[in-house]
Amino acid sequence: MGQLIELPAGSSEYRDRIAGLEAEQAKQGAYYDVIVEPAIYKHDGEIKEVPNKVALVNGSTGKFISQMSKGYKVVSNKETLGTLNAHLARSDIDLTGAYSKVRVGYNGGRTAVNYVFPAHKIETAPGDYTYLSLLFINSFDGSTSLISSFGGLRGYCLNTQVFGEMVSFKKLHNNSLDFDDVAETVTRGLEVFLKEGDAWKRMLETQIDYYKAVAAILKWFKIDPVVDDTFGSMSFSYENFASNYIRAAANNEMKMPPKVETALGIWNKYVEEFGHNEFALYNTLTHLAEHGALKSGNRPQALGTIQKRHSAVRAISNQYLTQYAA
Repeated sequence: MGQLIELPAGSSEYRDRIAGLEAEQAKQGAYYDVIVEPAIYKHDGEIKEVPNKVALVNGSTGKFISQMSKGYKVVSNKETLGTLNAHLARSDIDLTGAYSKVRVGYNGGRTAVNYVFPAHKIETAPGDYTYLSLLFINSFDGSTSLISSFGGLRGYCLNTQVFGEMVSFKKLHNNSLDFDDVAETVTRGLEVFLKEGDAWKRMLETQIDYYKAVAAILKWFKIDPVVDDTFGSMSFSYENFASNYIRAAANNEMKMPPKVETALGIWNKYVEEFGHNEFALYNTLTHLAEHGALKSGNRPQALGTIQKRHSAVRAISNQYLTQYAA
Protein backbone atom coordinates (compact mmCIF):
# COMPACT_ATOMS: atom_id res chain seq x y z
CA MET A 1 0.00 0.00 0.00
CA GLY A 2 1.26 3.49 -0.79
CA GLN A 3 3.90 2.69 -3.41
CA LEU A 4 4.81 4.69 -6.48
CA ILE A 5 4.25 2.85 -9.76
CA GLU A 6 6.86 3.38 -12.45
CA LEU A 7 4.98 4.84 -15.41
CA PRO A 8 7.10 6.58 -18.06
CA ALA A 9 5.82 10.11 -18.69
CA GLY A 10 5.28 9.31 -22.35
CA SER A 11 3.22 6.17 -21.80
CA SER A 12 -0.47 6.13 -22.74
CA GLU A 13 -1.43 4.87 -19.27
CA TYR A 14 0.38 7.79 -17.67
CA ARG A 15 -1.32 10.30 -20.00
CA ASP A 16 -4.74 8.75 -19.40
CA ARG A 17 -4.33 8.96 -15.64
CA ILE A 18 -3.26 12.58 -15.60
CA ALA A 19 -5.13 14.09 -18.57
CA GLY A 20 -8.56 14.45 -16.96
CA LEU A 21 -7.29 16.22 -13.86
CA GLU A 22 -5.06 18.63 -15.75
CA ALA A 23 -7.75 19.48 -18.31
CA GLU A 24 -10.18 20.19 -15.48
CA GLN A 25 -7.69 22.38 -13.64
CA ALA A 26 -6.85 24.32 -16.79
CA LYS A 27 -10.55 24.92 -17.51
CA GLN A 28 -11.02 26.27 -13.98
CA GLY A 29 -8.18 28.78 -14.42
CA ALA A 30 -5.45 27.22 -12.31
CA TYR A 31 -2.65 27.53 -14.87
CA TYR A 32 -2.26 31.29 -15.16
CA ASP A 33 1.21 32.75 -15.71
CA VAL A 34 2.77 35.07 -13.15
CA ILE A 35 4.91 37.73 -14.79
CA VAL A 36 7.72 39.54 -12.98
CA GLU A 37 7.94 43.26 -13.75
CA PRO A 38 10.00 46.13 -12.28
CA ALA A 39 8.24 47.75 -9.33
CA ILE A 40 7.89 51.39 -10.38
CA TYR A 41 6.16 54.54 -9.21
CA LYS A 42 5.63 58.05 -10.53
CA HIS A 43 6.79 61.16 -8.67
CA ASP A 44 6.81 64.72 -10.05
CA GLY A 45 6.21 63.32 -13.51
CA GLU A 46 9.25 61.04 -13.29
CA ILE A 47 9.04 57.23 -13.38
CA LYS A 48 11.23 55.66 -10.69
CA GLU A 49 11.99 52.06 -9.76
CA VAL A 50 11.55 50.73 -6.22
CA PRO A 51 14.95 49.40 -5.08
CA ASN A 52 15.19 45.63 -4.53
CA LYS A 53 11.52 45.07 -5.31
CA VAL A 54 9.59 43.49 -8.18
CA ALA A 55 5.91 43.54 -9.13
CA LEU A 56 4.07 40.28 -9.82
CA VAL A 57 1.35 40.48 -12.46
CA ASN A 58 -1.31 37.94 -13.44
CA GLY A 59 -0.43 37.07 -17.03
CA SER A 60 -4.01 36.04 -17.85
CA THR A 61 -5.71 39.22 -16.63
CA GLY A 62 -2.91 41.80 -16.51
CA LYS A 63 -3.86 42.65 -12.92
CA PHE A 64 -1.33 43.43 -10.21
CA ILE A 65 -0.87 40.60 -7.68
CA SER A 66 1.77 41.73 -5.21
CA GLN A 67 5.13 43.35 -4.61
CA MET A 68 7.95 41.04 -3.57
CA SER A 69 11.70 41.21 -3.04
CA LYS A 70 13.98 40.74 -6.05
CA GLY A 71 15.10 37.37 -4.68
CA TYR A 72 11.58 35.97 -4.87
CA LYS A 73 11.27 32.94 -7.15
CA VAL A 74 8.01 32.44 -9.01
CA VAL A 75 6.95 28.80 -8.82
CA SER A 76 3.88 28.67 -11.05
CA ASN A 77 0.79 26.55 -10.47
CA LYS A 78 1.55 24.77 -13.72
CA GLU A 79 4.92 23.65 -12.33
CA THR A 80 3.73 22.74 -8.85
CA LEU A 81 0.49 21.06 -9.88
CA GLY A 82 2.34 19.35 -12.71
CA THR A 83 4.76 17.86 -10.18
CA LEU A 84 1.96 16.81 -7.83
CA ASN A 85 -0.21 15.39 -10.63
CA ALA A 86 2.71 13.40 -11.99
CA HIS A 87 3.22 11.71 -8.62
CA LEU A 88 -0.52 11.04 -8.32
CA ALA A 89 -0.51 9.46 -11.78
CA ARG A 90 2.41 7.22 -10.82
CA SER A 91 1.01 6.22 -7.41
CA ASP A 92 -1.34 3.40 -6.49
CA ILE A 93 -4.13 5.89 -5.80
CA ASP A 94 -7.06 4.93 -8.00
CA LEU A 95 -7.92 8.01 -10.10
CA THR A 96 -11.22 6.58 -11.35
CA GLY A 97 -13.77 9.39 -11.06
CA ALA A 98 -11.17 11.71 -9.47
CA TYR A 99 -11.87 15.41 -9.77
CA SER A 100 -10.54 18.71 -8.46
CA LYS A 101 -12.08 22.07 -7.64
CA VAL A 102 -9.98 25.21 -8.16
CA ARG A 103 -10.42 28.46 -6.28
CA VAL A 104 -8.36 31.54 -7.13
CA GLY A 105 -8.40 34.72 -5.04
CA TYR A 106 -6.73 38.12 -4.79
CA ASN A 107 -6.20 38.54 -8.55
CA GLY A 108 -4.23 35.28 -8.55
CA GLY A 109 -2.38 35.94 -5.30
CA ARG A 110 -3.68 32.68 -3.81
CA THR A 111 -4.83 29.40 -5.32
CA ALA A 112 -6.41 26.38 -3.65
CA VAL A 113 -7.12 23.08 -5.36
CA ASN A 114 -9.24 20.43 -3.65
CA TYR A 115 -8.80 16.90 -5.05
CA VAL A 116 -11.37 14.16 -4.34
CA PHE A 117 -10.75 10.47 -5.06
CA PRO A 118 -14.17 8.70 -4.97
CA ALA A 119 -12.62 5.28 -5.63
CA HIS A 120 -11.23 5.38 -2.09
CA LYS A 121 -14.02 5.63 0.47
CA ILE A 122 -14.70 4.53 4.03
CA GLU A 123 -18.18 3.91 5.46
CA THR A 124 -18.00 5.33 8.97
CA ALA A 125 -21.72 4.85 9.60
CA PRO A 126 -24.43 3.12 7.53
CA GLY A 127 -24.68 5.05 4.26
CA ASP A 128 -22.23 7.73 5.45
CA TYR A 129 -19.02 7.76 3.41
CA THR A 130 -15.78 9.69 3.66
CA TYR A 131 -13.62 9.96 0.53
CA LEU A 132 -9.86 10.39 0.21
CA SER A 133 -9.09 14.05 -0.52
CA LEU A 134 -6.09 16.31 -1.01
CA LEU A 135 -5.80 20.07 -0.48
CA PHE A 136 -3.18 22.06 -2.42
CA ILE A 137 -2.45 25.73 -1.65
CA ASN A 138 -0.07 28.10 -3.43
CA SER A 139 0.39 31.85 -3.16
CA PHE A 140 2.14 34.71 -4.94
CA ASP A 141 1.57 37.35 -2.28
CA GLY A 142 3.72 35.94 0.51
CA SER A 143 0.68 34.83 2.52
CA THR A 144 1.58 31.13 2.56
CA SER A 145 4.19 28.65 1.43
CA LEU A 146 3.46 25.96 -1.11
CA ILE A 147 1.34 23.48 0.88
CA SER A 148 -0.37 20.20 0.13
CA SER A 149 -2.03 17.84 2.62
CA PHE A 150 -4.24 14.74 2.56
CA GLY A 151 -7.52 14.35 4.41
CA GLY A 152 -10.98 12.87 4.05
CA LEU A 153 -14.05 14.52 2.56
CA ARG A 154 -17.27 13.48 4.28
CA GLY A 155 -19.69 13.17 1.38
CA TYR A 156 -22.85 13.91 3.33
CA CYS A 157 -21.92 17.40 4.55
CA LEU A 158 -18.61 18.08 2.76
CA ASN A 159 -16.61 18.42 5.99
CA THR A 160 -12.88 17.84 5.61
CA GLN A 161 -11.88 15.09 8.05
CA VAL A 162 -8.41 16.12 9.21
CA PHE A 163 -5.94 13.27 9.73
CA GLY A 164 -4.39 12.77 13.13
CA GLU A 165 -1.09 12.09 11.40
CA MET A 166 0.20 14.96 9.29
CA VAL A 167 0.45 13.79 5.66
CA SER A 168 1.65 16.93 3.94
CA PHE A 169 4.51 18.90 2.49
CA LYS A 170 5.38 22.58 2.78
CA LYS A 171 7.92 24.44 0.66
CA LEU A 172 9.11 28.02 0.25
CA HIS A 173 9.19 29.55 -3.21
CA ASN A 174 12.97 29.67 -3.32
CA ASN A 175 13.25 25.88 -3.25
CA SER A 176 13.68 23.56 -6.21
CA LEU A 177 10.65 21.66 -7.44
CA ASP A 178 12.65 18.46 -7.36
CA PHE A 179 11.83 17.52 -3.77
CA ASP A 180 11.40 14.01 -2.45
CA ASP A 181 8.69 14.79 0.09
CA VAL A 182 6.07 15.27 -2.64
CA ALA A 183 6.42 11.61 -3.57
CA GLU A 184 6.57 10.59 0.09
CA THR A 185 3.35 12.48 0.84
CA VAL A 186 1.50 10.81 -2.04
CA THR A 187 2.66 7.32 -1.09
CA ARG A 188 1.56 7.84 2.52
CA GLY A 189 -1.82 9.43 1.74
CA LEU A 190 -3.84 6.31 0.99
CA GLU A 191 -2.21 4.24 3.73
CA VAL A 192 -2.97 6.80 6.44
CA PHE A 193 -6.51 7.32 5.09
CA LEU A 194 -7.34 3.66 5.74
CA LYS A 195 -5.86 3.85 9.23
CA GLU A 196 -7.80 7.03 10.03
CA GLY A 197 -11.03 5.28 9.05
CA ASP A 198 -10.54 2.93 12.00
CA ALA A 199 -10.08 5.94 14.31
CA TRP A 200 -13.29 7.56 13.03
CA LYS A 201 -15.22 4.35 13.72
CA ARG A 202 -13.79 4.20 17.25
CA MET A 203 -14.92 7.80 17.80
CA LEU A 204 -18.48 6.70 17.01
CA GLU A 205 -18.25 4.14 19.80
CA THR A 206 -16.71 6.50 22.38
CA GLN A 207 -19.07 8.60 24.51
CA ILE A 208 -18.04 12.10 25.55
CA ASP A 209 -19.05 14.26 28.50
CA TYR A 210 -21.25 17.21 27.47
CA TYR A 211 -19.11 19.78 29.25
CA LYS A 212 -15.97 18.36 27.72
CA ALA A 213 -17.55 18.92 24.29
CA VAL A 214 -18.53 22.47 25.27
CA ALA A 215 -15.00 23.05 26.53
CA ALA A 216 -13.58 22.01 23.14
CA ILE A 217 -15.96 24.39 21.35
CA LEU A 218 -15.01 27.26 23.67
CA LYS A 219 -11.37 26.42 23.02
CA TRP A 220 -12.08 26.70 19.28
CA PHE A 221 -13.22 30.29 19.81
CA LYS A 222 -10.27 30.96 22.16
CA ILE A 223 -12.58 31.59 25.11
CA ASP A 224 -10.05 30.47 27.68
CA PRO A 225 -10.37 30.35 31.49
CA VAL A 226 -6.82 31.66 31.82
CA VAL A 227 -7.64 34.94 30.09
CA ASP A 228 -11.45 35.14 30.37
CA ASP A 229 -12.67 37.11 33.41
CA THR A 230 -16.38 36.31 33.05
CA PHE A 231 -16.36 34.47 36.38
CA GLY A 232 -13.39 36.17 37.99
CA SER A 233 -10.27 34.25 38.95
CA MET A 234 -10.16 30.75 37.49
CA SER A 235 -8.48 27.89 39.35
CA PHE A 236 -10.43 24.91 38.01
CA SER A 237 -10.41 22.77 34.91
CA TYR A 238 -11.58 23.72 31.45
CA GLU A 239 -14.60 21.39 31.87
CA ASN A 240 -15.55 23.24 35.08
CA PHE A 241 -15.16 26.50 33.21
CA ALA A 242 -17.50 25.20 30.49
CA SER A 243 -20.04 24.10 33.11
CA ASN A 244 -20.02 27.53 34.73
CA TYR A 245 -20.19 29.18 31.32
CA ILE A 246 -23.36 27.26 30.36
CA ARG A 247 -24.92 27.83 33.80
CA ALA A 248 -24.26 31.59 33.68
CA ALA A 249 -25.76 31.85 30.19
CA ALA A 250 -28.84 29.84 31.21
CA ASN A 251 -29.38 32.08 34.26
CA ASN A 252 -28.94 35.26 32.17
CA GLU A 253 -25.86 36.18 34.19
CA MET A 254 -24.02 36.69 30.91
CA LYS A 255 -24.88 36.79 27.21
CA MET A 256 -23.46 33.94 25.17
CA PRO A 257 -21.81 35.19 21.94
CA PRO A 258 -23.92 34.32 18.85
CA LYS A 259 -21.01 32.36 17.34
CA VAL A 260 -20.91 30.06 20.38
CA GLU A 261 -24.69 29.61 20.29
CA THR A 262 -24.46 28.68 16.61
CA ALA A 263 -21.65 26.22 17.28
CA LEU A 264 -23.59 24.54 20.08
CA GLY A 265 -26.53 24.22 17.70
CA ILE A 266 -24.23 22.50 15.17
CA TRP A 267 -23.01 20.17 17.93
CA ASN A 268 -26.60 19.27 18.84
CA LYS A 269 -27.37 18.43 15.20
CA TYR A 270 -24.41 16.07 15.00
CA VAL A 271 -25.45 14.50 18.32
CA GLU A 272 -28.86 13.81 16.78
CA GLU A 273 -27.12 12.19 13.81
CA PHE A 274 -24.38 10.19 15.54
CA GLY A 275 -25.13 10.17 19.25
CA HIS A 276 -23.35 11.79 22.20
CA ASN A 277 -19.89 10.65 21.10
CA GLU A 278 -16.48 11.86 19.98
CA PHE A 279 -17.38 11.59 16.29
CA ALA A 280 -20.16 14.17 16.80
CA LEU A 281 -17.66 16.59 18.34
CA TYR A 282 -15.09 15.85 15.65
CA ASN A 283 -17.63 16.67 12.94
CA THR A 284 -18.59 19.85 14.80
CA LEU A 285 -14.97 21.01 14.72
CA THR A 286 -14.46 20.11 11.06
CA HIS A 287 -17.75 21.85 10.23
CA LEU A 288 -16.59 25.04 11.98
CA ALA A 289 -13.27 24.87 10.15
CA GLU A 290 -14.62 24.29 6.65
CA HIS A 291 -17.98 26.03 6.53
CA GLY A 292 -17.02 28.88 8.83
CA ALA A 293 -14.23 29.91 6.50
CA LEU A 294 -16.25 29.60 3.31
CA LYS A 295 -19.29 31.41 4.70
CA SER A 296 -17.27 34.30 6.12
CA GLY A 297 -18.38 36.54 3.23
CA ASN A 298 -14.91 36.57 1.68
CA ARG A 299 -14.27 33.39 -0.29
CA PRO A 300 -10.76 34.45 -1.42
CA GLN A 301 -9.78 35.03 2.20
CA ALA A 302 -10.84 31.47 2.97
CA LEU A 303 -7.92 30.26 0.84
CA GLY A 304 -5.54 31.58 3.48
CA THR A 305 -7.51 30.46 6.54
CA ILE A 306 -8.65 26.91 5.86
CA GLN A 307 -5.20 25.40 6.42
CA LYS A 308 -4.88 27.27 9.74
CA ARG A 309 -8.34 26.08 10.76
CA HIS A 310 -7.38 22.49 9.92
CA SER A 311 -4.35 22.86 12.20
CA ALA A 312 -6.64 24.12 14.97
CA VAL A 313 -8.93 21.10 14.51
CA ARG A 314 -5.91 18.84 14.82
CA ALA A 315 -4.70 20.54 18.01
CA ILE A 316 -8.10 20.54 19.75
CA SER A 317 -8.87 16.98 18.65
CA ASN A 318 -5.57 15.79 20.10
CA GLN A 319 -6.54 17.37 23.42
CA TYR A 320 -10.21 16.37 23.70
CA LEU A 321 -10.75 13.25 21.57
CA THR A 322 -9.23 10.11 23.05
CA GLN A 323 -9.57 8.13 19.79
CA TYR A 324 -8.36 10.86 17.39
CA ALA A 325 -4.74 9.82 17.04
CA ALA A 326 -4.98 6.58 19.01
